[in-house]
Amino acid sequence: MFFSKSLAVVATLALGAISSVVARPAPLETSNVLARCGCNSPAGIITGVTTSIQVYTGQLRGLAATEVTVDAVVPIVSEITNVLVGATTKINGLLGKDADIILADADGSAQVTAVVVAQLIAALCAEIFGAIGVIVNLGGVVGISAIISIFVSLGEVLGVFCGSCFSIFAGVGLDVKVALSPLLGGDILAVVARLNLSVLQVALGLRL
Repeated sequence: MFFSKSLAVVATLALGAISSVVARPAPLETSNVLARCGCNSPAGIITGVTTSIQVYTGQLRGLAATEVTVDAVVPIVSEITNVLVGATTKINGLLGKDADIILADADGSAQVTAVVVAQLIAALCAEIFGAIGVIVNLGGVVGISAIISIFVSLGEVLGVFCGSCFSIFAGVGLDVKVALSPLLGGDILAVVARLNLSVLQVALGLRL
C-alpha cells in the first residue's frame, strides 16, 4: 500500500512537471535569431557605439579651455573614430542577412520600427555633437580652427556610419532618414552648421 501511494506521489509530481513544461509558452522566433546568426543586430550595434564612446565624449566635455589642444583632442577623437569605423564594418557585414536579423532589437527579443532606429541614431548624434558643442563654444581656446578640422573629420566618419545604417534598413523597408530629421535638436543642428559638415548634412538629409 505504501509503495502504491509512493508511486502515486511520484506520478503526480512527474505529471505536474510535464504540464508546467507543456504550459510554458515557446519563446518568440526573434528571441533566437541573433543566437542563430552569431551576430549583433544593427540596432544592437548602434546602441553599442553610443555606450562605447561615452567615456571619450566625457573626456571631451571635461576639458577646460586651456586644455583644449590638438595633442589633447586627437587621441580622444581617434578612439571615437575607431569605434565608428568598426561599427560601420559590422553594419555592412550584415548586408544580405534575413530581415528578422536586420529588424531585431538589441537583444533580439522584438523587432524595431523606423522611429525606434531613428531614436537610437539621434541619441548617438546627441552624444557626439553634445561633446563637440562644449568644446567649440568654449571661449579662449587657442588654435580653435585646427580643433574644428579634427571634429569635421569625425563628423564625416559619423556620416558614413549613418549612411550604412540607412541603407541596411532601407533594404527591409524602413525609411530611417525621414524619421530621424524631426528628432535632431537645435543644439545638434547648430554644431553641424558650425562645422559646415556637408557630408553629414547630405547623409542625414538635413537642410540648414
